[in-house]
Amino acid sequence: MKPSDDLHSQLARSMVLTTAIGLDLACALIAGALLGRFVDSRLGSNPIGLLVGILLGLVAGIYSAFQLVRRVVR
Repeated sequence: MKPSDDLHSQLARSMVLTTAIGLDLACALIAGALLGRFVDSRLGSNPIGLLVGILLGLVAGIYSAFQLVRRVVR
């Protein structure tokens, strides 16, 4: 294996990890926002449900990304 092949392999792994982290965060935030809007529509608590949903989505996304990085580092 040439050194350039190893560099390309590391670059590809880094790009995949970065993409996975971004998707984890984005999906969790979107899910939290949608859930928050649903709660707001049911309870009439604009914008409290949305803000709480976004916050919970952010926490869930960060936790998911942390778990992903932890699995890759091992």
